[in-house]
Amino acid sequence: MLIFNNLLEWQMELLKPKDFLKSSPALTYLGGEYFARFLMYILRFNKLNNIFGKVSEKQGIEFIDEIIRFLEVTFEFDENELKRIPEQGAVITVSNHPFGGLDGILLIKILTL
Repeated sequence: MLIFNNLLEWQMELLKPKDFLKSSPALTYLGGEYFARFLMYILRFNKLNNIFGKVSEKQGIEFIDEIIRFLEVTFEFDENELKRIPEQGAVITVSNHPFGGLDGILLIKILTL
């Protein structure tokens, strides 16, 4: 029964404290896993893991839609500009990511409309 309860609480994680330690062994001298957990907290990786755990079962555009829904993001775009993108063939976008990966997620959503 205990194992079953642990399975219910398990979530997919993108990043774990041990990943910090692997990337920089010097962190071992700063407190090891405790310091790595602190870094995850202040860098909000715990929140990222939580979000990913809730949406990771989805794939493709459903994954993108679920992230947008979960974060309660609204966005606007010019439909006339969208019509300028060819429906077939290659396309190049130039992007600055002032909001991290979120604007990349929105770009994927817009390009699938």
